Amino acid sequence: MINAAIYVRLSDEDRNKRLRTDESESIQNQRSLLREYCRERGWSIYDEYCDENYSGTDFDRPDFQRMLRDCERGYVNVVLCKSQSRFSRDLGVIEEYIHNKFIEWGVRFVSIVDHADTDDAYNKRARQINGLNNEWYCEDTSLNVRRILRHKRENGQFTGSFAPYGYRIDPADKHHLIIDPETAPVVKDIYLRYLSGQGYKRIVGELNSAGIPNPTEYKHRNDSSYVNRNADSSPDSGLWTLTTVASILHNEVYMGTLAQGRTHFVSYKNHHRLKVPKDEWIRTPNAHEAIVDAEIWEAVSDMLESKNHRGSCVTGEIPALSGKVKCALCGRPMKRNTYYNKKHTSRYYNLRCAAYQKGTDNCPNSSAMSGMELEEQVVAAINEHISEYCESDKLKMNDKLTDQINAAKQAIKNKDNIIEKKQTFLSRAYEDKLEGRITQEEYELHAAKFREDIDKNNAEKEKLRSHLDRLSDELGRAGNVQEKISRFCKIEKLDYTIADEFISNIYIGMKEPDGTREIQIEWNF
Repeated sequence: MINAAIYVRLSDEDRNKRLRTDESESIQNQRSLLREYCRERGWSIYDEYCDENYSGTDFDRPDFQRMLRDCERGYVNVVLCKSQSRFSRDLGVIEEYIHNKFIEWGVRFVSIVDHADTDDAYNKRARQINGLNNEWYCEDTSLNVRRILRHKRENGQFTGSFAPYGYRIDPADKHHLIIDPETAPVVKDIYLRYLSGQGYKRIVGELNSAGIPNPTEYKHRNDSSYVNRNADSSPDSGLWTLTTVASILHNEVYMGTLAQGRTHFVSYKNHHRLKVPKDEWIRTPNAHEAIVDAEIWEAVSDMLESKNHRGSCVTGEIPALSGKVKCALCGRPMKRNTYYNKKHTSRYYNLRCAAYQKGTDNCPNSSAMSGMELEEQVVAAINEHISEYCESDKLKMNDKLTDQINAAKQAIKNKDNIIEKKQTFLSRAYEDKLEGRITQEEYELHAAKFREDIDKNNAEKEKLRSHLDRLSDELGRAGNVQEKISRFCKIEKLDYTIADEFISNIYIGMKEPDGTREIQIEWNF
């Protein structure tokens, strides 16, 4: 009696190929083809083995390994695949198993499309040539992928599978990072704690005491794709470590710079990673919104490089308006100049357009402005802002946003129902073709229309998901406003924490003949 093992595999590249040209690469259609082949020959199907989203060069595919164990135990005497490449694209694996182990175990290998059959002695050369071609294909693909990745990195596109802690991947552009409102404050807090003089150990202790999940635990809780890719690994204790904090403090992604290409695989077969020298990293400044402004980043970097923390690093003093004051005319930062009295017992500072001060641009905004005077005006503006919100209904939940979110969710559900229905029609058409109820031409006509409908509805569903994400973000910001406002009643003295909660940017205009100058505040909410 023939006990057949049906093996099907689908990798990401095959899925994309199927949507464009050939539906037979799908798991479902591979199964249908192999089941029909067994039925025509009267073979009994011992079991079906399926590995989805696995490359043909990956030897550690779960069901592939399970199938090999069943072959070795004598449960299976035929392994059936759609093509030899579904079994493996590694010539070494082909030789070891199809041409050696399977013969030892009494297992016959058959693939339908490329007519591989180990019962045919004259078929071996063809199988070996197929194996060599498949290996060359993998090598060429690997080289092409490397070239494409390098091109994307050189153009400032994010190429990672998962966003760094503090960010998430933009739903509208998978090669762009946007700030994660839940974790970005944790990153900024780590920088501020270190700048205030706290060491790694104390920062780790306070993060763990506060019950904040570390980056790995956060991904396990919030990113299903991360869990799927790491299904065999259990999340750690969720506790922060010195290494985790150190990696965040050293990562320039938080100042808006992408530094990519820092490691690479030995080869497409050997996935051991080698480090790339720093001067060969691909860097793209201002690739995304920074979580930590340049002034704080530079101060922390100086502290990390020096064992002796001097000046403001000892006290942890951060200028209240650090990184927020800009020239209203040219958009450049307003540089801070600090002065002390003769006895060095008190200090004051002023702000002047960096372009004028450095002589790099002919900006007419040449007059300096007292920093203390600016802080007084900002305190007054913040208190007025608080009063305006407290006296209005702006803190109430936006019912219109909630209704729009519910409508978007229902629309996505409707699209899912349509897609599922069209996929069912496509499967039935394929079964009708196999059973001879319709011709090949009729099947292709129906299948083309069904696939067109599926692709169209998938595209519309993705647009709806992006719209839903934007609405959810907007609703989240509304809730954040209420939480932030409730923490303040009236501001007496400005510090960096308060300024950062309320203010995005401050623009300083030219000094008028009467001594006044326009100050524009760009609020966070």
